[in-house]
Amino acid sequence: MNLMKSSDTSNCEEDDDVNLMTIPSKTTTSTASYLTEGYIEVPGDPPSTENSIDNEIFPSSSSSSDEEDSSSDVTLEDCSNSYFAGYLAKKCVEKFECNKCKEFLIVDDTDIILNDPKQLLIINKNYGTSIQHLKYPGDDLKSLVERALTYFSKTFNKKPYRNKTRLFIKNQIFKKLHKKCQILQRVECKEHMDFIVDHLILCKLYRECKEMSKYNKKSETKKHQKLSILKS
Repeated sequence: MNLMKSSDTSNCEEDDDVNLMTIPSKTTTSTASYLTEGYIEVPGDPPSTENSIDNEIFPSSSSSSDEEDSSSDVTLEDCSNSYFAGYLAKKCVEKFECNKCKEFLIVDDTDIILNDPKQLLIINKNYGTSIQHLKYPGDDLKSLVERALTYFSKTFNKKPYRNKTRLFIKNQIFKKLHKKCQILQRVECKEHMDFIVDHLILCKLYRECKEMSKYNKKSETKKHQKLSILKS
């Protein structure tokens, strides 16, 4: 018996509802198309449901590797790192008012911004690209921030209660990344780069200490609850 069709002898009306849920085919969407189209489905011959489900579970081997990389490589962590890098660039430019730093730390070209998926979080926070309260970091600064955050996590997690942790991590970052990141080799803006790395470490230390204090408070409350039960 067909469950979607009413019986001829019954008094029920036929189900003429249209299924509004469609399963989109797996396509790569750039940041520019995300903003202009807003993920609106383009009119045309809709793909069959069976084929679209098969494509989601078993991707076609004929798709190019570049399309797969563009859709899978960029993660939420990458977008948040770019957001953090833009914050550091804004702080540096506002503090020192250096035009040279502004040229290589901040990107103003709309085409470059829209073609970089890592800038998607900043674009959404800015409600587009016309109003730029937040700053879009350049590639060199994004690379520095990503590498510095990795070294920070490795160093801090190994020994969080180290004496003079802030200075130690800062020296390690400059030692490990001086040759890998060209941005740290700029002699004319050495003080400004020092400020960026120092502010990065300060923000991360504040974050880590705050998380550790939350964990300690939770453990203390659990101990108090157990003691109160024993006393009663």
